[in-house]
Amino acid sequence: MTRILIPTDMSEGSRKAVLFALDAYGFAESEFIFLLTIGDAPKMGLFPEFNNHMKRLAQGELDVLTAEIRALYPGETLHMDTVVGTGSVFAAVQEYTGANPVDLVVMGTRGEGGALRWGSNAEVVSRNSTGPVIVVPPDWEAGPIKKILFADDQEEVRDPKALIPLVRLAKRYGAGVEFVHVMKEGEPTGPVPTLAPFPKVFQGIPCTSSSTVGSDVTESLERSLDSGDYGILAVLHRRLGWLDGLFHRSVAKRMALNTTVPLLVMYE
Repeated sequence: MTRILIPTDMSEGSRKAVLFALDAYGFAESEFIFLLTIGDAPKMGLFPEFNNHMKRLAQGELDVLTAEIRALYPGETLHMDTVVGTGSVFAAVQEYTGANPVDLVVMGTRGEGGALRWGSNAEVVSRNSTGPVIVVPPDWEAGPIKKILFADDQEEVRDPKALIPLVRLAKRYGAGVEFVHVMKEGEPTGPVPTLAPFPKVFQGIPCTSSSTVGSDVTESLERSLDSGDYGILAVLHRRLGWLDGLFHRSVAKRMALNTTVPLLVMYE
């Protein structure tokens, strides 16, 4: 069973992340864990009643959320769990994933604290997590996904298993995957991007490749998204690779805030 952790602040933006996770991964083989943090609470020994009160309030909100989800899908068997955390969203995610098996984190880009605040949370989690993360924009709506844009750095994937989250999404939606390589302006035209390093992983999935030219990888990917009928943007985060620049703080925040389709970040 796929275990999906969904940090939430009960905003409409984070609810979109919940709906995306349910749509993308279904009910039968998935467990959804909803995480709500109460922030930097005082030390337990100093104000125990206050901390307990805040945790009870948070748990009540999570109970309302799970009840609303069950009401949306009457008759379905849903596997759900709830967790109340403390500290920052990233710290709470790290604490939970460090102690429990989690296959994927899904979160929104807009929250009650405003775009910048929750967008920063999405940026920090997607930039620093060591497991796959999906960031869902607030205007996402369920519907068919025909194509997924995969930012191709044309480097060999040492562990094809890192791409399994992309493969599963493509199969779930019956979508094709287009490998888009951004060439720097003035860079000699190289060979057509190849899928040779990982053909078995994408077996049965329609795959195409293309390239675009631009001095800024982020802007080039955004233009590609605008010009194509893509439903998801997927990137493979390598610490020293071609796409590492996407995960510098300011750029990652921009991607987390401005993405118009769900952003899947995988790690190698």
